[in-house]
Amino acid sequence: MGTATMNDRLNTIVCIFEKRSPTISALDIHEWIYETLRIPEREVRMIQIDGTRRQVYIKLTTNVYAKRL
Repeated sequence: MGTATMNDRLNTIVCIFEKRSPTISALDIHEWIYETLRIPEREVRMIQIDGTRRQVYIKLTTNVYAKRL
């Protein structure tokens, strides 16, 4: 198992969805990021979805939008 350093977590946002909310598809999450959070596509480096925990990790290229949120 790998280890995570602080550098790995820089510029990362974790979004947690309520367990009672309906299941959300990957497409819904992508649209939500761009339409609701207003993060430009060029700023998003990676998106990781943890369906069992209902968490979405969004790795950004800079900390500008991470600080804003």
